[in-house]
Amino acid sequence: MKLKTKNSLLVIVVLICVACTSQLRTLYGPIQSNLKGGYRDYKLSDSVYEISVFGNAHAAKYLIREYFLYRACELTLQENGRYFVIYGDRSLKQEVSVTGVIPVKGGYTMYNWSSNKYLNKGTIKIFSEKPENAVIYYDASLIKPQLEPNIKRPGEYGNGTSSDKKLKN
Repeated sequence: MKLKTKNSLLVIVVLICVACTSQLRTLYGPIQSNLKGGYRDYKLSDSVYEISVFGNAHAAKYLIREYFLYRACELTLQENGRYFVIYGDRSLKQEVSVTGVIPVKGGYTMYNWSSNKYLNKGTIKIFSEKPENAVIYYDASLIKPQLEPNIKRPGEYGNGTSSDKKLKN
């Protein structure tokens, strides 16, 4: 009987692992759930936007930063601008932890899973001409094409796992 309980527990653990890793990479797009990540932006006034990019538990900090810059480029070009300046830019790390109980024959087993999620948030101001007083400004028409190869959208390359790179090439 103990062997059967251990096998049942192993099956449950494997299923949980498969479910957690079925979508490894944060895909680029509007946020639809906190588990998958994505971006959200608000127009604060003419040519001023607040952008937030949320990563899932598998997203690297640099990827979330690239998605932030890419979204800033998209908004700049949509507003017929070319340059943008970032104000109040910050990267945050949030530890996520899940604890639960799995019923097994004759009792319960506890599990604990934890990971980090990253958020990049900032406000951008869009300009059609080079901003005169800005120390650092970005040219959306130059940056967007450089970031494009790293942008993965839902449905483009399967589920965003490393095996998708083989499909792309």
